[in-house]
Amino acid sequence: MKNSILSILAFAMLMVSCKKDEKLLTDQSSGNKTAVYYNGDIITMEGKKPTYAQAIVVKDGKILFVGKEEEAMKQAGSGHIMVDLKGKTMLPAFLDAHSNFLNVGFTASGWSGCQFCFN
Repeated sequence: MKNSILSILAFAMLMVSCKKDEKLLTDQSSGNKTAVYYNGDIITMEGKKPTYAQAIVVKDGKILFVGKEEEAMKQAGSGHIMVDLKGKTMLPAFLDAHSNFLNVGFTASGWSGCQFCFN
């Protein structure tokens, strides 16, 4: 019983900490879908060692350019939005959208008290 309560509490804390930062999204309301992310640790993981870039350009949800900030501005064109990472780290993330992460987590922990997760 104690493990179940701890698991639920840990899951709740995880969900609260995963709030969406609206400032890091492109400006969909104005129709502009090009953003330059800068002023952070942008790690590309190119090659065997992590490499850092000054800026990244995202257009229509796809990475258009990674490199120096001046070149990123040129690549983005006019009307792009600037997203200041404020020193945060940006990493490449490849997620398997088909995986059932809750299922995998609960199974790995040996917890089976979640009836709605295993239907």
